[in-house]
Amino acid sequence: MGTSWPPPNGTGNFADQSALIYLPSSRVIVDYEDGQPYTAPVRSFPPNRLGLYDLEGNVMEWVDDNYGGPENLPIRNHGVARGGSYLSFRPKQLTTGIRTPLPENTRDDTLGFRLVLSSERPLAPSAP
Repeated sequence: MGTSWPPPNGTGNFADQSALIYLPSSRVIVDYEDGQPYTAPVRSFPPNRLGLYDLEGNVMEWVDDNYGGPENLPIRNHGVARGGSYLSFRPKQLTTGIRTPLPENTRDDTLGFRLVLSSERPLAPSAP
């Protein structure tokens, strides 16, 4: 996506002008258009420089992590979703670096997960 604002049209599935059918104008990216008011099919947008698709936008991605923090932080054991979704409209929300703490039983159409397939077998762990 880069650092430009608004992002270039068609960069990813964010809260764009097509979302005005259900979102107020204060919750969309002004002058951004991706043509997808809700979730978009995988590979609807170009890959990033590493060849990965849909890391920013469409749905936030559950990751294998706890939020962490001090012992007295109530959300420290929550799960983590990264990146933005088709409802994201703020610059900070549109990056993979954003970490959103959520209870692990959260279900929402703005959340998903990524499967990784490899044609090679992983190496067996070495003995200590």
